[in-house]
Amino acid sequence: MRYEEYLKNFSYGIRSDPTEIVQRDINRLIWCLYKPDKEQCFVPDEGKIGPVRNDPINWARLSCYEVKGKELPLIAYIGPAAPDSPNLKQYIEDWLKEWGWDVVVFTEW
Repeated sequence: MRYEEYLKNFSYGIRSDPTEIVQRDINRLIWCLYKPDKEQCFVPDEGKIGPVRNDPINWARLSCYEVKGKELPLIAYIGPAAPDSPNLKQYIEDWLKEWGWDVVVFTEW
């Protein structure tokens, strides 16, 4: 959901938690980096991960496990990935910014 849609819904009395919306969207962005695999169910899609492949990431368990904040910027925590995973952080932050969300991403093991 775009941030502007969230604000419009909020003005209509629809109260969604922005941290839940952002966490859901981050996990969808992460899933976009995978493809189905016959033996392992899902594996990173080499054609989609681009520069993210250079970041130390545990692809088997990667997810957004927490988003904090009452106002923008929100803070999102993704793991397991090395704290210095600049490409993963940039990928997530850029897409969220495209949708109007101001989010700072931290990666942790």
